[in-house]
Amino acid sequence: MWLHQTFFTVALLAAFGGLQGIHENLYSTNITQYNPLLVDQFIIALRPANLKERRPAKLLLGEVIAMYTKAGYRGEKHEAVKELQSVGHASYVYIQLYAPFGSPAYFQSLACESLSSSTFLQMPRAQIIFLLAQYTITKHELRSTDAHPFNVATLGPEAVQIHSGLATALSNVTAAVQLLNCLTLTRKSSRPAAVQLLQGPHRIDKDPVITDNSENSESGMD
Repeated sequence: MWLHQTFFTVALLAAFGGLQGIHENLYSTNITQYNPLLVDQFIIALRPANLKERRPAKLLLGEVIAMYTKAGYRGEKHEAVKELQSVGHASYVYIQLYAPFGSPAYFQSLACESLSSSTFLQMPRAQIIFLLAQYTITKHELRSTDAHPFNVATLGPEAVQIHSGLATALSNVTAAVQLLNCLTLTRKSSRPAAVQLLQGPHRIDKDPVITDNSENSESGMD
């Protein structure tokens, strides 16, 4: 288990090391023993592109509602945990999605507009990009026109800057997640692709396609 987590941490550094201009802790997703991931905190994550649904890659803001970890051997069950001191310890993190709401600082929990309902996602660890725990985010409960309660999260200036920086560099973030997935896959067939990505430039003109391998599931998403 320890070796499995350590390898993931090393692969994360290799994949995201070139993006530290956005934030110096991006290589660790800002999750450490001094800044652990806890329930009710906000994270930035990446939803991969999906060719079948013609859905492009998208940066997400989510509030953590549950976290799971498991040993690094096949067949082991996932175990709910109260905190994570490294993203390498995670198997999945469940989030409530917050959608943009009027300006770069405002996000609201009714992420599925057509149904006026919340959206919950299961995010694998490779798609967790950054923990916003130490940055100012205020949350207020409001009610929609049909009296349905929902939350509005307001990001402070530093959190807005980080989110905007990652959104601007979406193609590079997407490429880094693709590289991380290739490096951490155990199948031998994935190794040539990982080597090719390591040798090639991280900066590209268009968002590369990352196929959704059904690792993240969603409820209430348009």
